[in-house]
Amino acid sequence: EIIKINKSKWVVFSLKGQRTEDINKLWERIYKEFFSTSEYKQSMDIDFELYDDKNTEVWIPISEH
Repeated sequence: EIIKINKSKWVVFSLKGQRTEDINKLWERIYKEFFSTSEYKQSMDIDFELYDDKNTEVWIPISEH
């Protein structure tokens, strides 16, 4: 399946490992620490998690407030 993703500005968070508990904590920190103090907000486009052999990245499209 191919999903078309709109052109956007992105913020990317990296995490060593792929444990579900750690990924959930990262998402919590993103909303509590980053978005609550940032000049950016999450745009309503698709966000995603990218996994390689050992790490995780969370990609979130953003726009200015």
